[in-house]
Amino acid sequence: MKEPTFELKGNKSKSAEAESDQHFHMSDEYERHSSSQKTIGHKVIDSTLAFSEEELENPDEITGIDLACGPGNLTIELKEELERKYPNAKINLTGLDYTAENVERLTANSNGEISGIAGSFYELPVKPESMDIVTSNEGLHWQPPYEMDEIIYSHLNPEEREAYETWAKENFKRAVKNIFESLKKDGVAILQFGHEG
Repeated sequence: MKEPTFELKGNKSKSAEAESDQHFHMSDEYERHSSSQKTIGHKVIDSTLAFSEEELENPDEITGIDLACGPGNLTIELKEELERKYPNAKINLTGLDYTAENVERLTANSNGEISGIAGSFYELPVKPESMDIVTSNEGLHWQPPYEMDEIIYSHLNPEEREAYETWAKENFKRAVKNIFESLKKDGVAILQFGHEG
């Protein structure tokens, strides 16, 4: 039996990129299928505000990033809430998403007030110890791009499933490590998973 391999895909051809984007891209359907994300996302915003109040002492400036921001609906709300809570602080918020189209929607929907990065939290493109706040709402479960026909989880045999789970756990550990390293000493990370948060 051939040993299954799972790896990060990089430098993909346009056709491979289009195939993997079917897995990650949801902008066109986001509004119709995101009601639970919005509801839970408001809990993420509330938690971010509560923890920031405990950790950030009268800041002049707050730098943050929202990972897997999609088209930025909650990223924009987070910025507005931070501005209300810290009216004298400059709020520098960035949204990171895998697809450039989502990032373009975020910057357009925020009238350019929120910057965007098309990238991955597996290779988080921010400086170490640069973030006061890192948030993610129902995003960190996404795995790096792969050909969809390679992974049909329910059809994997036990050995393949174990190999895939090991690969996925290592990816998750890498993402959490990147997030931790991006935080300033008193930084706050609010990372939401699952429907109950």
